[in-house]
Amino acid sequence: FPKERDLRVTRGDGRVVTCNMSFSALLDGDGAVLLSFRDVTRQRKMERELVRVKNFQERLIAASVDGIVASDLSGNIILYNHGAERIHDRSAEDVIGKLNVRDLYPPRDGARVMSRALSGLGVIAMASPLVGGMVVQWFSWQAALMVVAVCGALMLGVVAWHYEETVPLRDPRATQIGPLLRRQPRNWAAVAGHPTFRAWTLLSGFAYGGLFFLLAGSSFVYIGLLGTSKVAYGLIMLSQSFAYIVGTFWCRRLLARHGLRGAVRRGALFTLAGCVGMATLSLAGVHAVWAVLLPSWLYCVGHGVHQPCGQTGAIGPFPDKAGTAASLSGFWMMLVAFGVGLFLGGSAGGTVLPMALGMSTLGLLLCATAWTLVQRHGD
Repeated sequence: FPKERDLRVTRGDGRVVTCNMSFSALLDGDGAVLLSFRDVTRQRKMERELVRVKNFQERLIAASVDGIVASDLSGNIILYNHGAERIHDRSAEDVIGKLNVRDLYPPRDGARVMSRALSGLGVIAMASPLVGGMVVQWFSWQAALMVVAVCGALMLGVVAWHYEETVPLRDPRATQIGPLLRRQPRNWAAVAGHPTFRAWTLLSGFAYGGLFFLLAGSSFVYIGLLGTSKVAYGLIMLSQSFAYIVGTFWCRRLLARHGLRGAVRRGALFTLAGCVGMATLSLAGVHAVWAVLLPSWLYCVGHGVHQPCGQTGAIGPFPDKAGTAASLSGFWMMLVAFGVGLFLGGSAGGTVLPMALGMSTLGLLLCATAWTLVQRHGD
């Protein structure tokens, strides 16, 4: 016999109600069955209303011209309508339960977003050297460091008071030494062994290393060798930041037309022109502001393309290990910058050649990477 069944019953007052009749066998072995009844009219009405609302929402989502995607707390896609199929050119059968939300957005889209953010960063970079030059010129270098400390404290306050944690599920073991040592080496090996990660990370490191030659060595060249004032040096750095912003805007146009690999292939032309130009002029004995400034503008335009593409390309293959990929890529960039600092500290003095030739060397390595490894593995 069935476990339960709904019955429509007409009461004595003429009202029709829904009763749930359940069956249960008695344990005395005589084959007797116990029937129990309960009024479930309101419950069944609510269930029918919920089903009606659910069906209406499903039809509304399916008919929407906008793409609608929903996921669980881990980012796994659980809803994907026809609009999303049209936008992402993937069917629901290939997406629901099989992909993470991150998989819908290729590195090209991430690079476009990154370039917008770096355009804003470039605006800050334009103002910072000018303000720093004025502070040093009018006060002292200690005052410039104090300005940096105050700005850092303000940013810490903004982050502490206005930013909310976005991680959906916190892992209490994430910062524990034991689990970290057991798990992280495997993640490092998986990320570092990926050819796409290596190609983009090499590109980012060489690009940042060349820029760091300018950041670390240009003050000695412009002020110490070429005799510019501190405020004039601030204006020079402002102009280089503006060239970098131009590069980030150009990067977005290149990404839309040519994708990641095509963007860096074309951006490397500016890098090459800047490096060859600075090296040629410095070796020819042309020691003038314009001989350093014009090639650095070209390099900064190229850097505006390479930085967003390199950073997003390195983490693109790892939707579940993005933090590990970003940290390893950043470590390589800082390691290259450390080597640049050691080189300048041991060789700079009395000539523009260490900065010019060092930047040119890393620029040539960048071009070689952009035109070979990135084209081969930078999907």
